[in-house]
Amino acid sequence: MKMKNFFLPVFFLGALFLSSCTSASFELTSDGLNHSAPFDVEKLEKSIKTSLVNYNWSITDINDGLITAQYSKSNGVIVADIKVEYDSEGYSITYVDSKNLDANLKRMTIHKNYNRWIANLNKTISMNYMVM
Repeated sequence: MKMKNFFLPVFFLGALFLSSCTSASFELTSDGLNHSAPFDVEKLEKSIKTSLVNYNWSITDINDGLITAQYSKSNGVIVADIKVEYDSEGYSITYVDSKNLDANLKRMTIHKNYNRWIANLNKTISMNYMVM
C-alpha cells in the first residue's frame, strides 16, 4: 500500500515537469531587421506578406503600416494571432492572442513553438527584404 501512495505524487510531478518543458519565456513584441533605416516601405510590406504566406500564416487584415495574421494547426485546435507593424524605421511583430499554446501573460511564457515560428518569420522577412 505504501508503494501505491508513492507513485501517485511522483506521477503528477512527472506530468507537471513534462508540461512545463513545452513552455518558454517570450516577449509580446519582437523587433525585426538588423538593417539600417530608412526602409523602402513598399518593399518591406511585400517582404512581410511573402514571408507570412511562406510559413502558412493567413493574412486576416491589411491597413497602412499594419498587417494582422493568424497561424492555425490541427484544424484550428492550435492558433496564434499576431500583428506586424511597419514603417520606414523597420517593423515589429506583436503577439495578440492564441489558443492551446499555454500563453501566460503574467509569467510571460508560451509554448516554445511560438518563439520558433516568430524567429523563422523574422529571419525570412529579413532575407526577403534583402533579395527583393
